[in-house]
Amino acid sequence: MEILQLTYFCDAAQSENFSQTAKKFQVPPSAISQSVHRLEKELGTSLFYRDANRIRLNPDGRMFYEEIKAALSLIDRAKGRIKDRRGGMCGEIGIFIGANRRAVTLTIERFRKIYPQVNFLLNHSSLNDPMAYDLVITHDAVRCAGMEKRLLRREKMFLAIEKEHPLAKKESLTLADFAGESFISMHTGSSLREVTEAACKDAGFFPKFTVQSDDPTYIRKYVELGMGVSLAPEFSWHGQFSDHVLLRDVGEIYRDTYLFSHDFASQPIYVQRFAKMLLETFCGEPF
Repeated sequence: MEILQLTYFCDAAQSENFSQTAKKFQVPPSAISQSVHRLEKELGTSLFYRDANRIRLNPDGRMFYEEIKAALSLIDRAKGRIKDRRGGMCGEIGIFIGANRRAVTLTIERFRKIYPQVNFLLNHSSLNDPMAYDLVITHDAVRCAGMEKRLLRREKMFLAIEKEHPLAKKESLTLADFAGESFISMHTGSSLREVTEAACKDAGFFPKFTVQSDDPTYIRKYVELGMGVSLAPEFSWHGQFSDHVLLRDVGEIYRDTYLFSHDFASQPIYVQRFAKMLLETFCGEPF
């Protein structure tokens, strides 16, 4: 049983596809399937359900995956600690970024100027396994239950509205005033979408989403074009709207963004330093 063999197994368990794992490690797909087969033979049990175009962990495989994933994480930490003791600031930080992408990206830019030998493995799309990352930045405390949590920022949400909209100049607004309006937001599961749905529910209606985008730039642009309204976080979207958009206070609506880790204290020093820089970014003034 070799470390590389176990690494192949864990990656295949996450991707559920031998070919994707092979492409990642730049080896033939047969090398991955044969490696897993030898592992199964050594363990005396199969680890996957095998379909035509997909593999899935069976109960034995799920149990083995959880234990091996933890063991590989410990090995990586041990390697990082040795480098730290020798003064080496090099390694890789795996981060899931589910909110405040702009602030996180600016922090990465600052960090790389100081520690150019530290690389980043980033995911902006879907959070399947929080424990697979060194750091997780999200609003979703439920998905990250059991991990250490630190509040990065609580930011007030304003309503972004095109300045020629009939309600734009109304002296006092509430979210209920927009019950029949078109809303622009991000995909289901995103922090912006969940905050919008929860706030509208509190106001007595469910929002009609006519535009959905994974890119905040387009959400802001569609608001400017008068295609709908959107909730806008004051910190991460500060200064990002044109003069054609007004930001109106429609009540006490907030979004919390957290930083999660399986164990902050045991992380390599470069991960700890990046987390510290991230906290400093989010505690500062809007940019």
